[in-house]
Amino acid sequence: MNSQTARRPSNQRPTRPNKSKRYIKQTARFEGQRDGKALVFGWGGHLSHNQKVQLQRRVTWAIAIAFVALIIVVFVGSWINFNVIIPGLPITSVNGHPIPQSLYRKMVAFQAELAQNQLYGPNGLTVQRDNLRKQIAAQQKSASDTQKQIDTLNKQIKALPSGPGTQRTNLTNQLNTAQKQLATEQATLTNLNQQYALLTQNTIPQAQQNYNQSQVGNDSVNWLQQDELIREWLSGQSRAVQARINPSASALNHAMVDFKANLPKSTSYNSFLSKDGVSDDDMQAMMTVQLRRENMQAYLASLEVSPTYQVLARTMTIDTLAHAQNVLKQLKHGTNFGEGTARFPLSSREARGPGPQGLGNRLSQDDRFCRRRRSGPQGLDWAAG
Repeated sequence: MNSQTARRPSNQRPTRPNKSKRYIKQTARFEGQRDGKALVFGWGGHLSHNQKVQLQRRVTWAIAIAFVALIIVVFVGSWINFNVIIPGLPITSVNGHPIPQSLYRKMVAFQAELAQNQLYGPNGLTVQRDNLRKQIAAQQKSASDTQKQIDTLNKQIKALPSGPGTQRTNLTNQLNTAQKQLATEQATLTNLNQQYALLTQNTIPQAQQNYNQSQVGNDSVNWLQQDELIREWLSGQSRAVQARINPSASALNHAMVDFKANLPKSTSYNSFLSKDGVSDDDMQAMMTVQLRRENMQAYLASLEVSPTYQVLARTMTIDTLAHAQNVLKQLKHGTNFGEGTARFPLSSREARGPGPQGLGNRLSQDDRFCRRRRSGPQGLDWAAG
């Protein structure tokens, strides 16, 4: 067999099965062609499809931007209103001088913290109550031990044989000493119980009742109004008076140190400033108001004097005791003192008649309550004394 007679293998492709062909009809769209459909409220039929899509996108972005801008305007306007406009509005005025709400807010924070310090500070009322409770418990134990000692001494004395003796004398002396000690301890215990009752039933409830938004707000307004009156009054006073009323830098620093030291243990000074949204300068300004108020009260108290009552004393000297008793009887029945001297027999030393013995000062027993107000800021009712 040669190459001429050899048959080559067939490489023909297999025949494909007869399948039905599908034809999809496609419609060409020209973006610049008008479709005649209205876009909104019958308008927009003259626009092409591409123009309508662009217009829709622009409107969508414009609405989104306007909405975001409105939110920003609302937030910025609220911030300006709460931090600029409202704080600048006056909450009250004194003689035409407005007191802004920003100053009122700072005074409220200061007053509220003062009330917190008074109640819960390291030297506050609750700490005083706890200390009194410990003292009462210790005093009760001491009194109980002393009573046991007295009972033991009484038993020892009863066990002694009748009649005097050195041991009886010593035990009796010890008993007397123990009884005096018990009386002192019981008196101290009674005093401590009274202090504890006053603190728990009156002082602390009153302080807690005053620690509310209404009371703190009213006190803050009153302090600011009175401080405005004080400063107006000081402007017309001498430098010496101004130096006496206005607190010094050292006094302010000392007061701020005490204020920080009296904060409750659970509160730090920085956390207090952050929580109430105030600064250290704000608190120093409010402390200045308090010190100026206290100095003003002390100054007015120094100007208050007790009125003295002057008495004109006149004497009459009678020659004998019988005549003196007769004169006294007539004076008791309404005889005028001056007229009676003309007919009552006098001694030779007082022959010229009665006369004034001088003016003497007599203080009333209640002179400490009789106060006379001197010059001070008008419109203030100062409870000095």
